[in-house]
Amino acid sequence: MLRVLTLASPRRFEYQADAFAVAHSNGAHLVEALHILNQENRSDFAVDPLYSAYHYSHPPLVERLRALDTHIAARLKKAI
Repeated sequence: MLRVLTLASPRRFEYQADAFAVAHSNGAHLVEALHILNQENRSDFAVDPLYSAYHYSHPPLVERLRALDTHIAARLKKAI
């Protein structure tokens, strides 16, 4: 249980960094870069959420893309 709590902080920071990037750019470049990194690293696209919460210090690509889509949509809505 302590491991899950320890890994929660870097995950939160990763989401905050993504939100900052979207706030200061259009976000599409970050999405593209994440796809390229995922291909180069041959990472799994979707991982079981419980498995990733226990083993990964960063959120999986699917979770990051979902959060990025939310931030990008909010930024576009704000611009209108």
